[in-house]
Amino acid sequence: MDKEALPTARLVHQRGMVKKANWLVGPKVEGLIQTESVLESTLAFCAMIDPRVQSIEPQPVTFDLLSGKRYQSKDVLLREHLGDGYQPKPYTPDFRVRLQCGSERFLEAKHRRFLEEKPEYLTYPGIFSELGLKLVLVTDELLQGPLEYNARMLWPHVSQQLAPTVAKRFKAIEEEAVEFRRLLQWFSQSEILTAILQGLLATNMVDTRVGPKTALTSAGGKKTAFGDSGAMTPLVKQYDGRILMIDDQAHEVLGPVHGRPAVSLRAPDGIQHEISVQDFQFQVSIGNVLDPETDGLRNRHPNAEEQFEVAFRKAVIEQTVALEAEGVTWPQRLLIMRERFERDPKFSKRKKKFPSERTIQVWMKQNLRHGVHGLRDRTFESGNRSSRHDVLFEEILY
Repeated sequence: MDKEALPTARLVHQRGMVKKANWLVGPKVEGLIQTESVLESTLAFCAMIDPRVQSIEPQPVTFDLLSGKRYQSKDVLLREHLGDGYQPKPYTPDFRVRLQCGSERFLEAKHRRFLEEKPEYLTYPGIFSELGLKLVLVTDELLQGPLEYNARMLWPHVSQQLAPTVAKRFKAIEEEAVEFRRLLQWFSQSEILTAILQGLLATNMVDTRVGPKTALTSAGGKKTAFGDSGAMTPLVKQYDGRILMIDDQAHEVLGPVHGRPAVSLRAPDGIQHEISVQDFQFQVSIGNVLDPETDGLRNRHPNAEEQFEVAFRKAVIEQTVALEAEGVTWPQRLLIMRERFERDPKFSKRKKKFPSERTIQVWMKQNLRHGVHGLRDRTFESGNRSSRHDVLFEEILY
């Protein structure tokens, strides 16, 4: 491999921490790209060797998670709202990958300890889903294991091609499984690694380092469709984690079915089944799909006071969006809405103080993530200090 293709590293000081910055090149990236940690670099290598990935773009766009709008950069987002009183919530994913099938995914590498300290990041894939996008979180639990070693070993061979005669010899292998070291009798190490990348040989890339005793199986070269990577163990697998209520029974939403427009569910008795994506989207729209954090709400019917509060919050959000579209600043919005709601006979009897800018922003985020369930007042849960989510990292995607 050429020295120019090797990643170089330097130290970056950020928020009092020292992080290792790497410069990477590869056949799926344009020019030289920078990653700010070893974890990000490993994720980039994984995307490079994944046959489903066509191109990789670092820090492609910034999202305002409150409004759902996208911007060229965080600076552009902050400049747009400078002085208007609105406090956006910027978020820039590590990568955007475009797939061979034409769709795209946003990727984010995070350490498990970081997510324990800031579990709000676990809600980001759901927010992206509401925007019609896919965000995949990948943790060090996956990226610092054998996968990191395998990805870095395979990466130099991504752009290589096997001679037709060599590829034909790989396809002619009849044994169900053959050790790597035995194949070295007939092929070079470079040819074997290239055959793995091209889907001619299969192995578990996640759990075991590829070495002399690694068992390789014939895979036939099937590696083009997203979610069906043939020889490559899927590097990203989306776990949903929400709950779909069907006939008053809670079905766990496992996630989209690879290769088909369907969503996989697990029934209370443990049996897995599927519904179409269209049916699932309909269930979301009518409020039957709940988040684990709001799981306790589904077994409790809201009383009249709670229903009134939900209607009020929904009306506030609608007016906030309308005033924003007219270019009204936050301080002006609050004055206008407070006056309107005090005159509105439907809401004038509300005893609580009119919400602040930050409270309304939280309502908007909850509504975007959970729908009408996110607008319900949770004060009835006061005093409950039990864990809200015992399987916090089941929402990590890998």
